[in-house]
Amino acid sequence: MRTSSFVAGLCLSLVQCCYGTPLSVERSELATTASALPFNTTYVFSVAIGLGQPPSTLTQKPITIPGGVVVPEPILNGTVSGPAFNGTILSGLATPAIYENQTLQVVTIDLYGVSSDGYPFRIHETGIGSISTQITHIEIEIGGGDKYKKLRNGFVMATVNAATDRKSVSVMGYLVQNHRT
Repeated sequence: MRTSSFVAGLCLSLVQCCYGTPLSVERSELATTASALPFNTTYVFSVAIGLGQPPSTLTQKPITIPGGVVVPEPILNGTVSGPAFNGTILSGLATPAIYENQTLQVVTIDLYGVSSDGYPFRIHETGIGSISTQITHIEIEIGGGDKYKKLRNGFVMATVNAATDRKSVSVMGYLVQNHRT
């Protein structure tokens, strides 16, 4: 399936970035390596997030950090939809650290909401990438007994894409599972 190949390649790129494996791998080597990964990925949900404007005091004078700035962005609303989880986002906060050269962003997103079956949830997302696209890790806290056990105990990896107007963000989440156990 094309999505599985894409995610496997994405996972491989993330592993290579984190552990220093050379990124100059030939396409055929990448395909062979990606198909031999010891885990499966499964699409679990998409998230659409509506962003608000940061308080004017922070846009005029953002929080200074070594090498860049942090501009907290309020999350006004959103939805989670997919085969594993559906819900409404009620609020949250995105706190991207944007570095001086504008090519790297370290993102943290916290979302709060209610699942379609009435359970409150919290999503905590952290990652890295360019200002428009990041790769992230998602942690989910939600009730629901065994219904959401895989999401609570699993590793969700995602791609985050910001709209060019910076008023919305889309997220595609994939559950990573070890298929050798």
